[in-house]
Amino acid sequence: MPPPEPRRIPGPPPTHPEPPLRLVLGTYPCPVVEAAYRQRLDTWNARRPLASRA
Repeated sequence: MPPPEPRRIPGPPPTHPEPPLRLVLGTYPCPVVEAAYRQRLDTWNARRPLASRA
């Protein structure tokens, strides 16, 4: 069975002077992404003293 055809949105694509670099759709990914970024920031902040001495 072939995959379904993608849905097409009528009209030209929307434009914005500063489009988002990332787009998270739905409610599930937001907490996952927030936790991952929080962990990264915690790691970077923990290593900040060492980085400032480099």
